[in-house]
Amino acid sequence: MTNSNGTGSRAYGNAAMCVVAAVLVTGACRSASPVDATRVLDAFDDLAAWKASASDGVTAAIQPVAGVHGAAMQLVFDLGNTSGYAVARRELPLDLPADFELAFELRGDVPINNLELKLVDASGENVWWFHRSNFEFPTRWKRIVVKRRQIEFAWGPTADRTLRRIAAIELVVSTGTGGGKGQIAIDDLTLHPRPVVTTPPPAPIATAASAPDHA
Repeated sequence: MTNSNGTGSRAYGNAAMCVVAAVLVTGACRSASPVDATRVLDAFDDLAAWKASASDGVTAAIQPVAGVHGAAMQLVFDLGNTSGYAVARRELPLDLPADFELAFELRGDVPINNLELKLVDASGENVWWFHRSNFEFPTRWKRIVVKRRQIEFAWGPTADRTLRRIAAIELVVSTGTGGGKGQIAIDDLTLHPRPVVTTPPPAPIATAASAPDHA
């Protein structure tokens, strides 16, 4: 109900303006830190960009196979009796967001060995990696998600170890407890930017402590 001097109408109008202002501020905050949609880096329908390589005494080759969606890439290798590795590599110049997830579909017919995802800079000397020792490869397609915090600086001469840009990506199987030979298949390599958490931690809560007795 509105009184004779219109105070109720003004109060309602002020409240409505506050609601609109809050919505606008919220929208502005959201637009100030947008998160892009997931980006497909490679669907593996064309393997021309990929090259296989291996350490001494190891053989490696790539070939197309049926994937989760369309075709996939299969890395076929024989580690022999070595402590070596097999690599599938492609050039992939890419600026990385401050926080992200890399993901891909994976399945394999291979003994327990090491799985590595390597990110290489333009110099070819600085390497960051996601490394899982004695990894049990799934025999059915499984989505592998690699978070930014799980990627570590592996080696290289750079003093700045912050991962911002890469020039190439490598998928690697290296000798673990299993060794031997086998094949892994990879499909749908994606990059998903994540919002950077900037909220400060909560302030510590002061608690009362009993003061010691003094004579």
